[in-house]
Amino acid sequence: DTSTNHTSGHVSMERTASVDTVETPSSEVGNLWNIEEVKDTTRRRKLLNDALKVLEDKLEADIRRSRRRRILSPIDASLLKTRAKRSKKRPPILALEPEDGVRQAKRRKVEKKGGGKDLATPSTPKIALLTMPPLVRQESRPGLELNGPITLDFITAMMDRFRAHRILGPEVVRRILSDAAEVLKKEPNINRVSIPRGKSMVVVGDLHGQLYDLLHIFKLKGVPSSTNMYLFNGDFVDRGHQSCEVVLTLFAFKILYPTAVFLNRGNHEATDMTEDHGFMRECKEKYDDPDIYEDFSSSFAYLPLATILNKDVFVVHGGIPGYWEKDEDQYPVIPLQWNALQSLEEIEEFERSKYRHNPNETVVEGLLWSDPLEYWENEEVDGEDEKETEEEKESKYWRVNEFDGRFYGLMPNEPRADAGTLFGVDECEKFLRLVGCSLMVRSHEYKDMGWDKLHNNKCLTVFSASCYQGELSNHGAIVIFSPTIVNDSKSE
Repeated sequence: DTSTNHTSGHVSMERTASVDTVETPSSEVGNLWNIEEVKDTTRRRKLLNDALKVLEDKLEADIRRSRRRRILSPIDASLLKTRAKRSKKRPPILALEPEDGVRQAKRRKVEKKGGGKDLATPSTPKIALLTMPPLVRQESRPGLELNGPITLDFITAMMDRFRAHRILGPEVVRRILSDAAEVLKKEPNINRVSIPRGKSMVVVGDLHGQLYDLLHIFKLKGVPSSTNMYLFNGDFVDRGHQSCEVVLTLFAFKILYPTAVFLNRGNHEATDMTEDHGFMRECKEKYDDPDIYEDFSSSFAYLPLATILNKDVFVVHGGIPGYWEKDEDQYPVIPLQWNALQSLEEIEEFERSKYRHNPNETVVEGLLWSDPLEYWENEEVDGEDEKETEEEKESKYWRVNEFDGRFYGLMPNEPRADAGTLFGVDECEKFLRLVGCSLMVRSHEYKDMGWDKLHNNKCLTVFSASCYQGELSNHGAIVIFSPTIVNDSKSE
């Protein structure tokens, strides 16, 4: 954990560990073999492997069948109830290799009543194919109906349902999206939020459809409430496999606590990104109705663009606003001139609801796409490339300190196809003076430790998707703002 004091109060950055899972008993396999009658170790292992294969095939068949029928669970509800009863009596299951299962069975041998010979217990060795999350609260039955207002009990049961890899019914999804859109459209493009004494604000970075990271954050810091405020800083969807569930959870909490939960738009909450990066495909696989994806996209258009905390912290997904004017007649397209933000009124008057796609070639483009750049990195080695680089350094928009390589100014954001800009420390400080803040908190970039500070500690990046895309080993992080008393009469 890393913490620092800031003028707006106590700011702490916490790395979130890997998502916790709870293991529950696997399906009954007692009829597949009788372990106590087999003395040969090789034979035991073969039987265990055969049983494991049968169970895997059965689970895959259940999943395929559930997708064809579009039922709410790949596991029969009656089986879930049976497991819930047994889990109180049986010890937790460990994910074991087959040979470990044999050794575990040997350790559980008991003295047969009336005799002196050790025999394996009649119950079969317990082998977990998957670590399953807590069971759905059957009495709440979210997804089947939602006649009244959304309550905390409903959201809790809904999250349990999502952990069990069960989806909501399409009518309930539409209800949540519609109610959330009505709440979001009433908010300005830039939310101004004050964190009262005794409360805290948790800022969450990119989640990218990783539901277990969201649930783990709730486990660490508590679910949103009137005293436990949250700000989710965009990129809720794409790349992960539970983007629908992440959005529905965030929207449900926004409906329940509209003045304690805030959402900023990211560059992935746009049709030009969701069509190519997985979210549209996920919607079509989970729901037969093609309008579900359209409803999600329409609600994204109402997401605010930025948030200012305690008049001092500017929270935005990407970075400084603006866009590069380009010469479209040349190939490759060459950025010619940077059109910068002149005043906050340009953002506040922007009609965000018109843009289901990314608002390119507007000042809002930079808010969603820009990245900070601290040092110039020249990876070219031959003389010609070095000469071209020196010419580039003489641009009227940027310069590089020849002593330490520090970057100043603005440069086309080439890694992101020139969307937004790369900005140096001087441009960061200039923008903060324009908006009257002393710190920028942004997301948008993968970080090994989940967070990073640049530009004289005035630009903080937070990224909350740990083990990103299931391939990387990065931490996730969150930022916590808590007001502190500066003197007897003033609280910042």
